[in-house]
Amino acid sequence: MAKPPKERDRLMIIARAGVLALVLLATADAKAEPMGGLPKAPHGLTSQEAMAAVRFVAKVEGVYFRYEHLRERDASYDAESTMEIVPYGRGEAYVRMRTTWGNHHSCSLYAVFKAETDALLYEGQAPDGRACRMRIMLKDGTFRTSVRDLKTGERLQACTGSCGARGSFDDDDRFALRLRRPIRYMRRLLGSEEYAAAIAHREGRIGEADIRSLDDLRRKEAEAGNPASPSREVPGKLR
Repeated sequence: MAKPPKERDRLMIIARAGVLALVLLATADAKAEPMGGLPKAPHGLTSQEAMAAVRFVAKVEGVYFRYEHLRERDASYDAESTMEIVPYGRGEAYVRMRTTWGNHHSCSLYAVFKAETDALLYEGQAPDGRACRMRIMLKDGTFRTSVRDLKTGERLQACTGSCGARGSFDDDDRFALRLRRPIRYMRRLLGSEEYAAAIAHREGRIGEADIRSLDDLRRKEAEAGNPASPSREVPGKLR
């Protein structure tokens, strides 16, 4: 049965209003706060970039191993470098990295990085107290790190974490996406004191100096050939 003209007109107005509302939502400013369960746009990212950052973390999540045969004057030895990336919340990732350099020197860090569309970013204080930024960027299937003084742009050895005399986190490209493997020891990783320290620092419960002193101890243990067990009991201060 056909509807009366007034009823048809009323339904048409409602339908047009609905279409207009959908158009307005679709063309809203990209920098508006995302709704519902979408991640909030961190550190100046638009909502679309924030979603891309979440996808980037999912893309690079895993563990990366790099084995090398190093020569030092008349000696040679096998060296292993490791990078772990684990999603933390939305748009962030826990990163643990240990790289091996000449004469058994190494660099080591564990911290929560912010995600960008094609990189992971950390800002903090260098060992000498300068404000710094470390970026782990993925380009053409290869990760490249950079560490800079935030004020001068000067290259630094490390931002978070620490390095031996011959090591540096700046301009390192030893890890490639093709090396990615799933982390099959996640329970042990999440129970490690390194992870607990990184989260405690992210939440403001410990300072940069606290996490660096722990990192220095672990790096020196590893260089001495006595690496700490990842399942070591988590100290009460970090719980």
